[in-house]
Amino acid sequence: MNPMDHLTSFLQSLWQPMEELFFPSVCLHCQEHLLQPADLPALCEACFQSLKPISSEVLQHNVLHRLNPCYIDDIYTAFQFNDVVQSLIHAIKYQQMPNLGRKVGKYVATLLVSQISLHPEDKIIPVPLHSTRKREREYNQSLEIARGLFEQQLNQIDIEILIRERYTLSQTRLTREERRINVENAFRVTRPSQVSGKRFLLIDDVITTGSTMNECARVLKSHGATHITAISIAAPVRAD
Repeated sequence: MNPMDHLTSFLQSLWQPMEELFFPSVCLHCQEHLLQPADLPALCEACFQSLKPISSEVLQHNVLHRLNPCYIDDIYTAFQFNDVVQSLIHAIKYQQMPNLGRKVGKYVATLLVSQISLHPEDKIIPVPLHSTRKREREYNQSLEIARGLFEQQLNQIDIEILIRERYTLSQTRLTREERRINVENAFRVTRPSQVSGKRFLLIDDVITTGSTMNECARVLKSHGATHITAISIAAPVRAD
């Protein structure tokens, strides 16, 4: 380790207790002091216990069966979307907490590991942000979540093969049909030769109607992708 690395390590060791002193850890949702954090980082035990799994049957009915046409082959999500999940996602996206995205992704991986099939040649694609929005946030939250989900397969994450070339409105307040139209033709494959015959895993924070993921999948399949899996932290029990 060179002298600068030693200095960096020393400063970090000093900052950690100072950070706890001046910025005590609190639950991101209820703001209670975290005397003993829950298994999921940044949540107290009560808020953590409010998180509920979502069944594959609900995902099939609320998302895949309502996409017409549907280009997604498999879909996996850890939790039902609720106000606690909303607080987590908001912190990851808008409060400069990329590390929290990785930690949440790592925890979600423990819940979904037995369900997700990842082959060595598969590519993992975080849903891309438009360059303007990325400059605003300084990072892509879906990439941070992907890094946590697949921390042992970081070399399979590809952030260049699919880009968002058209700026789109936030999907939050749009209807199902408005969401579909909003993301139509927003994405482009940059290296078609590396898509044909390949399998892809798309990662996003929340899957609501599935419009964004489905448009990504459509573009990839138009260039010969054979199988698309959609993965997120949460999805609403009712998608509208």
